[in-house]
Amino acid sequence: MGIREKVREKPALSGGIALLLVAGAVAYAVRAVMPSTAYMQAYFTTDDGQSLFAASMDLQAPFDHHGKPAVRAWVFSCDGGNTRFIAYLERCTAAGMQRMAKERAAYDAGKTHRPPQPNPDEVEVKKPGAENRWVSWADPAAAKITKVECSGGGTPEPQTP
Repeated sequence: MGIREKVREKPALSGGIALLLVAGAVAYAVRAVMPSTAYMQAYFTTDDGQSLFAASMDLQAPFDHHGKPAVRAWVFSCDGGNTRFIAYLERCTAAGMQRMAKERAAYDAGKTHRPPQPNPDEVEVKKPGAENRWVSWADPAAAKITKVECSGGGTPEPQTP
């Protein structure tokens, strides 16, 4: 007995199998188009750049990581990823964190469709090292801190975990 005869004999089963195949194809296509959150990670540090760990880039720094405040570490490479370096660190001010927590609650409750984002004056940056001070993103000095250059004249490439 061939496939055509089986389909004619059991149309409900054949329709169910066809529906499953179409649903599987749609699920595969959606997954291929949508970014995976597993790959949306960034580097963070709790010790002023001495060591790094990966976490979701959706986390707003500073956040608690094993009892220590973690800040974002912007990592670059000038040689295709063979050698990496931390160009600068980034965190949100306490006032910015408070404001965004309120906005996050409104967003999660459906009262707004815009997820919270820090304002430039609520973000601070600095070069790694305890001797360097935090500078407001709104301060013109921040441009010098966040300017990333390669000593050999190449193009710095951002690195992700």
